[in-house]
Amino acid sequence: MAYKYRLIYPDGTIEISDDSYSAWSDAEDAALYDCSCFEEGAEILALSGRNFDSGTLEYEIYEE
Repeated sequence: MAYKYRLIYPDGTIEISDDSYSAWSDAEDAALYDCSCFEEGAEILALSGRNFDSGTLEYEIYEE
């Protein structure tokens, strides 16, 4: 049994991870890392003076 995750961007775009994980918690850790990178990137753009409405990056973990 393998787990993957999909990222759901604020505009509705869906991105599916290329990696498979043997444990649900490992897939969740990877998804949370991607979410934190998205938030950090949005903060950097905001600090540089760009008007960037990041919204919230969400994730779903599923079994393959």
